[in-house]
Amino acid sequence: MGGAYLTRRLLDKDEEYRRVAVLFFAPSAEMRWRKRYTRRIVSVVAVKNERLQAAFAGRVASTVQLRKDLKKHHKEGAWADDGQKQVVYERMSRVAWVDEGVKTLLAWHGCSASAVESICSNGPRRVQSDDGGWFGGGVYLTPQAEYAGAYAAGLQEPVPGAVYAVVLCWVTLGNVYPVTRNTDYAVDSTGTERCMFDYQFGGTRTDKALKAGFDAHWVAVAQDDGFQAARDVRGGAVLDEVVVGDGAQVVPRYVVRFKYEEV
Repeated sequence: MGGAYLTRRLLDKDEEYRRVAVLFFAPSAEMRWRKRYTRRIVSVVAVKNERLQAAFAGRVASTVQLRKDLKKHHKEGAWADDGQKQVVYERMSRVAWVDEGVKTLLAWHGCSASAVESICSNGPRRVQSDDGGWFGGGVYLTPQAEYAGAYAAGLQEPVPGAVYAVVLCWVTLGNVYPVTRNTDYAVDSTGTERCMFDYQFGGTRTDKALKAGFDAHWVAVAQDDGFQAARDVRGGAVLDEVVVGDGAQVVPRYVVRFKYEEV
C-alpha cells in the first residue's frame, strides 16, 4: 500500500497555510524547554496520496458497517470507569467529531526530516519496526503539534537550527480504549511499574496488541511522569497520545518542517 504521491508547497499568505499554522502553534501543556526555545516554520507542504486516501475511505466505510452490525460488541464505554478513563475519553471527544459512530480527527506524527518521504508514500509506520510501543502496537500520533515536535527531536532537548518535521494526518477511530494508570499499569516481574500494553512489560520484549474489541488506544500522558500515563489526568500539564492498530486509519495531509530557535 502507498506509492506515488503529489505535493504542493503552500505560501505563508495562503489561507490553507494559515489554518495549518494555527494548529501547529495551538497551545498545549508546556514542554520543559519551551522557555528556552521557540519554533519557527520553515515550510508547509500539502500531500495527496490517492492510494492512502482510498484505503482510509475504505477503512471508514468498514468501521461504519462494523458498528452497525456489532453494536453489542463494538460500542462506546465498553470499559469500567476507574476514576480516570471517563476523563481521558472526554479529552478524545473534545478533538474528534463523530459521524455514523466513526470518529475523525486531525493529529500529528513526529518524525525525522529524512522519514518524511516514506511517510508520505506509505503512511506513518507502526512502532514495531523499532519496538512494540509503550501503549500497544500501532501507529502513534498526538493532537498536540508541540508534543509531536518533541518526538521528532527524540524527546531530547532540541538542537537549535536543525530542521525537524511533523506530519498532520487525518485519523479515523471506531472504538477507543482509554489507557489509564489506575487500571492498565502494574509492577512486572522486574519490579518496574509499567503499562501492561508496554512491549517491555515482564522484562523481555513481547509486543502487545491493542485491547481486544478496540481499534485505538487513547492515553493522557504527562512529562513529569516520564511521558507515561498521567497520575493526575485532570492536571494542566497533560498531553495526549493516540495509538491506532491499522495503518489505513491514518492518511498524511500536510508536512510541516520547522526549526527550534533560542529565545
